[in-house]
Amino acid sequence: MHSRSCAAYGVSYAFTVLVPKRSILTEKVARRGHHIMRELTVDLLDLAQVKDVMVTDVDTLRADMTVGELVQYFSVNVPRHKAYPMLDA
Repeated sequence: MHSRSCAAYGVSYAFTVLVPKRSILTEKVARRGHHIMRELTVDLLDLAQVKDVMVTDVDTLRADMTVGELVQYFSVNVPRHKAYPMLDA
């Protein structure tokens, strides 16, 4: 009789873990309209601070640059930003 109860426990545990999308503990909360999976996932941007991911050495374009200088500046095979601040003299 002991082996049957262990087998039944194993099957029931496997069913509750593998089949439902939510655990039994969170099912009541989910039925009330709260999206549990959203709260359990981690957004990496919530963990990062701006100072850790920002560029501190910002490229700038001079206001007096000619079109030829701009073409030459962007023709170099170096990764560039998509937007640049323009500074006056």
